[in-house]
Amino acid sequence: MTEENTYLLGVDSGGSHVTADCYDEQGEVIGHGEAGPGNIVLDLPQTLANIVSAIEDATAVLPNKDWKCQRILIGIAGWESSQQQELFATEITSRLRDYAGQVSLTSDARLALLSALEGQDGLLAIAGTGSIVYAKNTGRLSRAGGWGWLLGDEGSAYQIAAEAVKAVLHANDQGQVHPLAHLVLSYFSASSIPELVAAFYQAPRPQIAGLAKQLAGQADAAPIFAHQAKLLAQQILLLFKRNPGINPLLALAGSVLTHNPLMQAELGRIISQQAPALTIKIANSPNTRGVLFN
Repeated sequence: MTEENTYLLGVDSGGSHVTADCYDEQGEVIGHGEAGPGNIVLDLPQTLANIVSAIEDATAVLPNKDWKCQRILIGIAGWESSQQQELFATEITSRLRDYAGQVSLTSDARLALLSALEGQDGLLAIAGTGSIVYAKNTGRLSRAGGWGWLLGDEGSAYQIAAEAVKAVLHANDQGQVHPLAHLVLSYFSASSIPELVAAFYQAPRPQIAGLAKQLAGQADAAPIFAHQAKLLAQQILLLFKRNPGINPLLALAGSVLTHNPLMQAELGRIISQQAPALTIKIANSPNTRGVLFN
């Protein structure tokens, strides 16, 4: 068996979908697979099944059957707060016993950290449906935020959407119509404020978060994005201060930070004012690349 016939397998098991990528020794993708959601806290059996399905699809398209797996790294949503890590580790290892590679499990956020910083020390801010900030400093990991939509997730798509809905409701309480009211009502297929409230409480979290994309091009939504950028910046600055001497590199990941120029600009402005030593980079690589730097 030659070295060129081995591959690394990275799996990003996120709240909305699971992605699996096979990488050759040059770091090129040679196999790709996707499946449904993969949050271990919300649904362990479904997460297990979707991870296996994505891996099977990724490995099924390898150039030939002689390729052997060297290492598997799986980043799983909800991993850090799960009380079933041992059970899941046993189950997934058993399901993947036909693969030669060593199986390692971590959080989806740490997988993103490895990919975005390419193994270096530094900070990573992720803002997608949810949000979290991580720091890697001489091998030690620390975090700020990421406590879910009820307790935190500052700067996330969910909180952007929720703030927009609150703004519409607050204007209504004052006997006014908020400039975003039509868009928000339309998004939730509501014709009145009571219908909007009912629809919001009944909608799944990813659907609510999807409103943020609709708000992105609206001038009237600019104060909301600026406020959420400020909240997320506070989390970043807090973690930066907790890690004196850390490599001054800040990577931004997640759909809100990589696709929203207003969020990028406002976050960059605050960071440059309060922590000018930090260099900001946009992380556009798939999180599965974290396996290359683990």
